[in-house]
Amino acid sequence: MIRKIFSYVFLCIILFNTTGYYGLFIGWKYRHDAGMRARLDGERYRQQELRTLKIPIAIPYVFDSPEFARVDGTFEHHGSFYRLVKQKLSSDTLILVCIRDEGIRKIHDVFGTVAHTFSGQTHSQNPAPKVLISFIKEYIVTSTLLHEYTSGWTMNLQRSVCCKILVPSFAPSIEWPPRLQG
Repeated sequence: MIRKIFSYVFLCIILFNTTGYYGLFIGWKYRHDAGMRARLDGERYRQQELRTLKIPIAIPYVFDSPEFARVDGTFEHHGSFYRLVKQKLSSDTLILVCIRDEGIRKIHDVFGTVAHTFSGQTHSQNPAPKVLISFIKEYIVTSTLLHEYTSGWTMNLQRSVCCKILVPSFAPSIEWPPRLQG
């Protein structure tokens, strides 16, 4: 029994070591998405929270939909995240109804903060001066080589040089310059 407990603990440690905090954020985002889907499917929201977007779109051979259909999706606009609730196509206009999603914004902000702290640079530190970076670039040697990896699309061409002398095989019927008669 003790061996099973230790094996599960070590398995969790290895899993956390492999995925890191990214696995926790994926789980947090999945749980939030499932909760939001359940909330929107059950129509547990206030009408004041809804935003309507009208997008002109011309799709041939598509009929107008008489009522709204439930859709799922997210998008970001000017730093705010929105979740699609329903949509309707009406006379070359796509009408989208969406709701602001504060939970996904919090997840995004926390993920950005954690990623920034793991990059080794805090907000208080200044980045390396550009003069130092440009100075270092002067002494770093870089080279670019192009190699041919496949021979299927290449073909060696050999020029054959031969001299041909062209001899006219007809006599001109008009004499140049023409003479005036008369």
